[in-house]
Amino acid sequence: MKKERLQRHTLKFLSGLLALSLWYYVANSGPIEIERKLSVQYLLPSGTSLMSMNEKQVILKLKGPKAFIGNVFTKKEKYIVDLKPYYKTYGKKFKIKFISSHLELPFGVEVLDIIPKDTTIEIDQVGMIEMPVKVQFFGDLGKNRRLKEFRVNPDTIMIKGPITLLRNISRVDTLPLNLAILNKDEGEVDLPLTPLDSRFEIDRNLKVTLEYKTKTIK
Repeated sequence: MKKERLQRHTLKFLSGLLALSLWYYVANSGPIEIERKLSVQYLLPSGTSLMSMNEKQVILKLKGPKAFIGNVFTKKEKYIVDLKPYYKTYGKKFKIKFISSHLELPFGVEVLDIIPKDTTIEIDQVGMIEMPVKVQFFGDLGKNRRLKEFRVNPDTIMIKGPITLLRNISRVDTLPLNLAILNKDEGEVDLPLTPLDSRFEIDRNLKVTLEYKTKTIK
């Protein structure tokens, strides 16, 4: 019985000593200020897409004990903003504020400033539409060769994005293709697409090719 009581007192003493050592360490490691950049992740309402060009990252100015602040936000953490309550209250266009209460911070670390402090968001209903692929050519075939026929595969692609923006496009262009590379009687070449607006989505695994036939001119 006396042995168990002695063990309990010993454990309490060691715990108190550890807590005191930790407090002393924190108290004597002067606070420092650092900056961290966080990518912003917007949680969208179902069936919607971002339309406005909004802030993609924020800069945090932090202050805290050197012992704790060094590893803050070093693991690709994100600043998450749930847009569903804003959309429900204000509709398609509204302003949001970046506030420190959305962040999980270790003991003793505080947010001095967030840059920018706010941003305007515009949301639109998401849609999907099939668009034709338009091949852009430049240059010439050889002097004695002429393009007989060609076929794009696939000749249409599905694009997903804000409905308002989809209404303003009528096709998807390829990057310019130099006719000089079509130097065989028939063949196939890849057709990279012209980069689309970042607010549009297409199948990332989509591969567009050009099947062609040429003929020799005497």
